[in-house]
Amino acid sequence: MQRIAVTNSIAFLKAMVQEGLGFSMLTLIDVRDEVKNGKLRFVPMAGARMSTPLSLSSRDVRALTEVGKAASELIANSLRKLEQQATIRYIVAGV
Repeated sequence: MQRIAVTNSIAFLKAMVQEGLGFSMLTLIDVRDEVKNGKLRFVPMAGARMSTPLSLSSRDVRALTEVGKAASELIANSLRKLEQQATIRYIVAGV
């Protein structure tokens, strides 16, 4: 496979895939409209996994209010659940 271009532009990646000039791995949020409109499709990737480090930061835990502490606990628990479920299931491809 010959490399045509390298970019960090999601719009450019989607345009290249739509023109049949390659493929890309993007999130559903990135391509939701194109998939819905039939411009792009998902191709399953069996057994593929990916992780992205996520973190929750605070200037000082002691400075948080009770509501802030409860919110950070809720977010941290949600991130842990997402981490357990995180799996790449699809690759974006042109129609």
